[in-house]
Amino acid sequence: MATVLPPEPGALPNLGSPRTRVFEATVNFARRDRFQVRDDARGYTVFDIWTGAAVVIDGVPQTGRDIEDAGSLAALLSQWARQGALKVFV
Repeated sequence: MATVLPPEPGALPNLGSPRTRVFEATVNFARRDRFQVRDDARGYTVFDIWTGAAVVIDGVPQTGRDIEDAGSLAALLSQWARQGALKVFV
């Protein structure tokens, strides 16, 4: 059985430097799929997690879609974004 000692008074936990925490947060954020799906009033919306805005393709917002279409579109757009083959205009 391991012995756990309490921290010394005034000791702070080792959370790493602020620079390390920012880097880890950035890496974790970058690993997520950029495009996700969320519920809307008429179905599901494909949105960009960087902006929170619904994806618009040829002037048509990608809202009110069924779950299969929205999920497939989000996966495809995320793949293209990772490959650098997607032009995103905000």
